[in-house]
Amino acid sequence: MTEFESIPAPPDVSVADVVDDPLFTDVTDGGEHYTQYTIVNFVYQFGNHPQGWTHLAVVRDRAQQLHEAFLRVIGRAIEESYVLPVGE
Repeated sequence: MTEFESIPAPPDVSVADVVDDPLFTDVTDGGEHYTQYTIVNFVYQFGNHPQGWTHLAVVRDRAQQLHEAFLRVIGRAIEESYVLPVGE
């Protein structure tokens, strides 16, 4: 079994270096709630994360509030996300 790795994102890596589109929609409450977010920057890149996340990013909602989000990036596209509520 390969160990989980957490690697800080280099400060010179831009969002465009990782994904084609920094805008994504997070779906919560069993598909009842859709929220659009924009990636501001990446904080960590993960290797072998137990839940399959590949990155931790700072994201901004439409109200300009900042959040942290776990992302699964595959082929330069955001396949899945989990945005942490403010204060967690």
